[in-house]
Amino acid sequence: MIIDLDSLGNYKENNRIEAKKALGGLPDSMWETYSAFANTMGGVILLGVEETEDKSLRAVGLPDPEGMVSEMLGILSEGSAVSSNILGRDDITIHQAGEYRFIAVEVPRASRRVRPVYLASDPTLAYRRSGEGDFRMSREELEAMQRDASLSSPDMSVMEDLSADDLSEASVSSYRRRLKLFSPSRESEAESPGSMLVRAGALAEDGGGVLRPTLAGLLMFGRTEVLYSVIRDVSILYRRVEEDGSVTTQLTEMNVYDAYFTYCEKLRNDCEERFSDSLGVVQRSEVSTALAEAFSNCLINADYLYGGRIGVTWKKDRINFTNPGLFRGEEVTADAGGGSDPRNSLIQEMFNLIGVGRGIGSGLSSIVASWRGLGWARPMIRELYDPPRTVMSLCFSPSPPAEEDVPPEALYRDAVEYLTRSVSASPGDLARYLGIDRSGARNLLDGLCGMDIACAEDERMMRYRLKR
Repeated sequence: MIIDLDSLGNYKENNRIEAKKALGGLPDSMWETYSAFANTMGGVILLGVEETEDKSLRAVGLPDPEGMVSEMLGILSEGSAVSSNILGRDDITIHQAGEYRFIAVEVPRASRRVRPVYLASDPTLAYRRSGEGDFRMSREELEAMQRDASLSSPDMSVMEDLSADDLSEASVSSYRRRLKLFSPSRESEAESPGSMLVRAGALAEDGGGVLRPTLAGLLMFGRTEVLYSVIRDVSILYRRVEEDGSVTTQLTEMNVYDAYFTYCEKLRNDCEERFSDSLGVVQRSEVSTALAEAFSNCLINADYLYGGRIGVTWKKDRINFTNPGLFRGEEVTADAGGGSDPRNSLIQEMFNLIGVGRGIGSGLSSIVASWRGLGWARPMIRELYDPPRTVMSLCFSPSPPAEEDVPPEALYRDAVEYLTRSVSASPGDLARYLGIDRSGARNLLDGLCGMDIACAEDERMMRYRLKR
């Protein structure tokens, strides 16, 4: 359980806690909250609990909690209220507070295979949670989640209105040369470029047996004018924020294959410049390799059908990589490791064939290991909405930098969990729990307040709690 139910009066409703009296029976509004928690960070729904005048929680008691639990389990089993039952029996529990009994329903973040979780049989009635409550998801957000739920990778689709001539001959030739160097056994001099592209997954037969580009082939090798006539945006926005506050920006429109090698070279050069006086040759090489890995991760996991630029932003003490689309895992963290689950599996495979990307789920964990070896704060991932996007932050210091506008997801998640369990915390409490310095903890709390997730308990800002 994410909260201490023996200390119910210490809590208030927030982005992870929802209280409902439920004295008139199982409330219909519960399923909106169930959907919202399942589609975002998860949370706990308390039935038989109300807010007092000071916004704290207290039990009001349920006349028949066992009957309500049975009713809830029946509704979940028959699928009449929500699209997916993601609860186990241990996720619904009955508790006692004095003379009153209440129910706690702990809703986890749903697997991408079942998101979005929606109401009844209407896929448009799906919700997500924010600091202010449950909000109905937009059509674009729903479509993005539905694509992620598919068993097949979206980049496998065949582009019915295009032909092999819509691919860049220069990009294809360059790829073939790299393929011959990295995987000589897979590339034959006698093999035609078309056969090579079919084998790589860039071309596939349509319903009439005609070879056409797959979405992966178009994204990887498409001629720019064709690519941008089909996809909303495949541009790269590369920014550098200098010490004096000035910003240099480069916006480039190109296919994914050309973008990778163009910007890996730029990342390598900027890395050499940035760390020439602070890191040795071997360390600089390790950092530039990790940055290339992070960039390929962006390209492989971007939701190109949703639209939005790939972003690379250098700041004084960090670099951020941003791609359109939410994180596909059940835990939004770079530490999870595990098997690879790319959004664009064909693009990943094409990169793997020329030695780019790990392809076995170890890419993120290798970045984490490199940063740990350098004594830098662990890489962090966060999800942002409006529009949905994923940001990976790589810090160049032992703790997150003070000027980070939005706290990195790994520490953000841990801080939210700590505030959920402990009700409130001082910067010192949070610093000890997270193993960071007090100023870093205060900056993290300030960031949570700026995101409308937490707030200070008093004007002195000595203690913080999750915002209602």
